[in-house]
Amino acid sequence: MRIILSQEDITSAENFLAEYLTEAVPEGSFQAGSALRDLAVQAFAHIFAFLRGEVNHVAAMQSLQKISADENTSSGLDSSDMSQMADEILSNWFISRNSGTFARLTAQLHFAQRATVSIRSDTKFWRTTNLAYYIDTTNNVFVVTSDSMRPVYDTRGRLVDYVADVPLRAARTGDDYNVPAGRFLKVESSAGIPYLSYVDHTDGSKEGSSVESTSDFIARAQNAITVRNLVNNRSIDTVLQEQFPEILSTLTIGMGEPEMLRDKRTEVAAHIELHIGGHYDTYLELQEGSYEENGTVGYTFPRPDGKAMVFRDPELTVDNGDTFTSLGVQPGHVIYIRSGILGCPRGYQVKTVFDHELYVSEATPFTQASDEIDGGEVSYSIGWLSPSFVDINFGSAYIRTAAISVDPTKSYMTAGTSRRMSSPGYVFLSGRPILDVTSVEITNPASGDAFKDPSTGTIRFPNRTNMAPVIGSVIGTSEYQVVVLNPEKSQSAEAVVAINVGYYDNTTIFDGKNLRVRYKTLPAFPAIHNYARNISDRVLAANHLIRSRHPVWIGADIEVRYKTTVTPTASFEAISQRIADYINAFDMNDYLDMSDLMTDLRTNYSQIGTVFPFNITYDLHLPDGQVIQFATSDIVSIRITDTNGVSITNSAEIVVPQELINRGITSITTGTDLDELYAYAGISDRTVTYKSRADLIQISLRS
Repeated sequence: MRIILSQEDITSAENFLAEYLTEAVPEGSFQAGSALRDLAVQAFAHIFAFLRGEVNHVAAMQSLQKISADENTSSGLDSSDMSQMADEILSNWFISRNSGTFARLTAQLHFAQRATVSIRSDTKFWRTTNLAYYIDTTNNVFVVTSDSMRPVYDTRGRLVDYVADVPLRAARTGDDYNVPAGRFLKVESSAGIPYLSYVDHTDGSKEGSSVESTSDFIARAQNAITVRNLVNNRSIDTVLQEQFPEILSTLTIGMGEPEMLRDKRTEVAAHIELHIGGHYDTYLELQEGSYEENGTVGYTFPRPDGKAMVFRDPELTVDNGDTFTSLGVQPGHVIYIRSGILGCPRGYQVKTVFDHELYVSEATPFTQASDEIDGGEVSYSIGWLSPSFVDINFGSAYIRTAAISVDPTKSYMTAGTSRRMSSPGYVFLSGRPILDVTSVEITNPASGDAFKDPSTGTIRFPNRTNMAPVIGSVIGTSEYQVVVLNPEKSQSAEAVVAINVGYYDNTTIFDGKNLRVRYKTLPAFPAIHNYARNISDRVLAANHLIRSRHPVWIGADIEVRYKTTVTPTASFEAISQRIADYINAFDMNDYLDMSDLMTDLRTNYSQIGTVFPFNITYDLHLPDGQVIQFATSDIVSIRITDTNGVSITNSAEIVVPQELINRGITSITTGTDLDELYAYAGISDRTVTYKSRADLIQISLRS
């Protein structure tokens, strides 16, 4: 603590002492020029001024209001003093300053040869001469397998190198580590990295933040002084952001709000919907990253939420050829489990019917997964009417015992109740938000496969569809479909998400092949989900789900004309990245429109003389996996009005939910149709997030 005294402080102290002593010692003379004034008062004036300054300083340390008022003034309190004051005062409420977050990015390592490579965790990846990154792992060694390396070919189809994605984390916290896409200067590894040519990254990093400023700390404290558990908006925001500083913002949706769907129950009776409460969803904003999953098409995969909701009888549906659909099983039927699991006999309502699987309601899953019980055999019947539920004839009987198939190629299909799912043409992903699928490929096609792309050695599925995929007319035009089986839990760790590559007229064409899926997600998300679900931290009487907002990906094709008097200094790639960054940083409480992008281009690039009018296109990813494609000549909005210039460009491809069809809505073309779809799906302006990437912004030059 440093006390700085001015001449004014000393003069004020001298005057005070002279006045006080004149009253206390009336027989003494303390006038200016007197001996007592010169020897006693002036000598002690310095000491008194110092003590007075110290008292004022200590008083100021007790007031956050004083700190806020003085932070940017010459009050004698320096920044370190104010930081210390704020830390000490707010520690009385167990509130601590955020220490900053680490920037993260996904780097592309280029190798001259495909081989499994081990990289030490202390390897330094230098983005600049001052900014180093390390592999984002808790292990001492990070292994890049040969299977994870993808070949890169030039425009003539010649092999260039092999690329593998590796997650990196900044060496220190701070926003200095938020760097744009580019190439690393060098890599330092004590053990070396075999076959490594160079390292770059196609996406910038934006997650890094510096130590929280005193003004931000005090502002946050106003909401942080609250109940310190996950029970209301303010406390949820406070607790989660203290536990996970990488969280940028939160939004909690609870009972009675239109976006809350998880507390709705339709199983009670036909045409009745009840909101039972006890559920709330917290939507997070976090830095995105890339993730890769591999799975065998058509095989079984565990449900991310661990619920036993699947029923199979391979002997019936495979060996006998009587699929559940051909037998007439329908949603609403009751599968009556007579023996084999806890709580029998008991009925379960069928929600979804596939040829080889039945899914029951998430609200009432099976009490056990019989395929995890030694010797577990399940006896069952299916029907409408209680108490016997024997309306479905299985060929020779109305009651069966589920059994596995004798076909060795179907040995992965278990019998009875299960928490594992399978469907021809499908690969089910692990539980995490999926912001955008960036790559879908069969990595082990047959050597003579007609769909194999010779430039990659894989079968690529570049086109996303809302309906069952169809075969591509030429190589590299095939389709894939994203299906979310529990859309009320979409963009969460409990979402059941499948990638479908089975063609509508040949669903098993790729079964048994390895499907590699790359997608954008939130790397920090699983830890936050686990925290909110932990028995020690969650609210015991409530069902709390952490989610990501539904993404809206914005793109544009922009034509510009350069000034003839200015030499161009920026590339199209740099301009695209600038526009994408501008969109990502835009406050969507305002309306983004074409003029905003035009203004930003002209302001930041003197080489651009003219920006020609253009349309903004954007895709909203719905909770069920479908995509609505929009275009606008005016503002960006997920709503359609008579005046905002927004239109839907893929109305014919949107599959309308049966519930809306029952209400007479057979297509989504108008603003009213769209509002009904949003109400059904739990979508609002609050639960979406607008994003962009450089590859979605195309800049071209008009001569």
